[in-house]
Amino acid sequence: MMMHPELKHALDANLSALEVIRLFTKHHSGILEECIGLDVQDELEPSDCSFWDTWQPLFREVPWFCLEPPPVSEAFLSIHKDLTREVISWLCDSGRTSNVYLIEEALTQTDNIYENYRANAFASICYDAHRFGLSLRGVPHSPPDISLLCGALAEHYPPFRRILTQILFDNTEILNLPARTQFKKLIYEPWKALQISHPQYVAAPPVVVLRWHDPTFISSDEELLRSVCEFASMRHAPPLLWIISFSPKCKLSIQDLLDPFYPRLTRVSVCYNDASSDTELFLHHRFGIIRQKHKEMFTEHEVWPLEEQMCHLTRIFSGSFDAVDVVTQFVDYEGDGGPKAHLKTFLDYMVDSPSPSDEQPYCAIDHFYTRTFSNVPPDLLPVVKQVLSVCCWGNHPNYVTSFVLACLLSLRHDVVLGVLRRLRRWAVILHREDEIDLYDPSRFFKDFLEDETRSRCFNISESEFRFLIYEVSPRILSHYSNPSESLKPVKQFALKSHGSEIKKFMDNALWTFYYAPAMGSHTEWTLLRRFNFRCLAYSQSKFHRPDLFNFVKKLYALDKNNSPNIVRVVPTGPLDRQFIEKCEGIAEPLDLEEEGEWWGLRPTGPKYVLLGLEAGTVLVVLATTRGPGVKLEYYGYSIYTSAMLEYM
Repeated sequence: MMMHPELKHALDANLSALEVIRLFTKHHSGILEECIGLDVQDELEPSDCSFWDTWQPLFREVPWFCLEPPPVSEAFLSIHKDLTREVISWLCDSGRTSNVYLIEEALTQTDNIYENYRANAFASICYDAHRFGLSLRGVPHSPPDISLLCGALAEHYPPFRRILTQILFDNTEILNLPARTQFKKLIYEPWKALQISHPQYVAAPPVVVLRWHDPTFISSDEELLRSVCEFASMRHAPPLLWIISFSPKCKLSIQDLLDPFYPRLTRVSVCYNDASSDTELFLHHRFGIIRQKHKEMFTEHEVWPLEEQMCHLTRIFSGSFDAVDVVTQFVDYEGDGGPKAHLKTFLDYMVDSPSPSDEQPYCAIDHFYTRTFSNVPPDLLPVVKQVLSVCCWGNHPNYVTSFVLACLLSLRHDVVLGVLRRLRRWAVILHREDEIDLYDPSRFFKDFLEDETRSRCFNISESEFRFLIYEVSPRILSHYSNPSESLKPVKQFALKSHGSEIKKFMDNALWTFYYAPAMGSHTEWTLLRRFNFRCLAYSQSKFHRPDLFNFVKKLYALDKNNSPNIVRVVPTGPLDRQFIEKCEGIAEPLDLEEEGEWWGLRPTGPKYVLLGLEAGTVLVVLATTRGPGVKLEYYGYSIYTSAMLEYM
């Protein structure tokens, strides 16, 4: 389909981004198709015409959970006008050489993720134009996979659903094949067929928007991305367009990807012609939200921020739209004078601040963090580092409370509250749920601390964070059998009201403890030579066999040059000999030098291994499957302490 003359005129006349988007939606929208539900009351046979539309196992094979896309503001759609014009021109170009458009965006993921990435703007535009547009936005931190793509497309396009159902019905093993084969069979070939049977998809191709912003780009993700570029760049590609947003930190050679498929590529820059005016527009939008939230603190016709303040803010954040979160989080607080007072404080910190550049997009907020961190008294800095270690590095499924921080760090509750008051709104962000204060690390501040080139003398390296949180974990585990012990430093024994929090963080400490081999260093592991492994007997039901197995093998490898080794099968004292005597005729020593992953090993029977030193030693017995004709493999484990010897 050729570009409509009215839209072409708008592009030639350099009209606003919003007008270009409006005309694209008016003239280049797809057909709104009714999604077919999966709730079927009657048993259907393949001969029934509706069988292929409503096959019940389909969404179990290719799960997709539909979420309404969040609204996108006009301010967000209005910025980066040139990029918007370029992408919309590409969407309307029937002579395009590739069906893939790559956007490189160096951004920090924040709570306002949907108003940061340009990919989300294009997803919203295409969604509103009935051109699919969904970008798996319900799972912003996870890379997409083929199953999710198939599920999303099947839900929105019934003709594709029928073909996909037939394929999955006929080939139940297809989801176990390599990613390229899956992509070809489940996406490329069905949409090639639809190109002939449903020409409306050629006139207005559905647009899939993908995001890859995880720097730990793994091979399976790369295989999917290469499949997209390969099959979408062929001369007779199917009627699907792809907009793919990725971070420069992704471990992927974009040049290798470009050759020989030649997708379009745009790098979103901090410095561009309209950066200043776009930033001012975006700042007015974000501060307008704060003003509406605290409207009782402003008069009806009051101008805020003041013109001078807005000029200063525009210079500070020019082209660095994600960093605007730093000032809005700092200002959005009704206490201590409210937003007006906090904005004045923020701008006082920002005197002589540099402006962002493509090489240093966050230099202004680095200036802010350096100034604020300088105000922390030196005697309080060790406690601040401890609090930040838990907030920034702990593997928390939810936000952390001040009470839990006090328990984890063995500090008085009032001390922790005093530290949090200093860190609130710039280093840690306060959330309130059910009248409970919850703290979450600022993503920008965490990145600042871990990057030595940015934080300089305030640098807290990733390994130091890891050590501080790991130092906490064994101490917490020592109270696993009696959680109330961990409450003593807090000077209260409200286990009933805080018990679930403490238990959750004990489980989290256990996770951190066992996963240290995957991310730790010799410094962390030296802590284990003083650790009382007996506490693991109380928590063994909480952890899976593979994790314990990997923990044992990696600890042995790291500690093998020490004598005695924390992990051993040869006795070094009377307690070791007692444990091993109990295993005679039941289990054999574990081969600590055997290589390979646990699932590939074929044990001849149960194995034992000793963990810990002196009185803190425990016996670990790795059980195996048994029975006639059953293949031997590791099945479970038990941990025994010296107190259990007489019962063994």
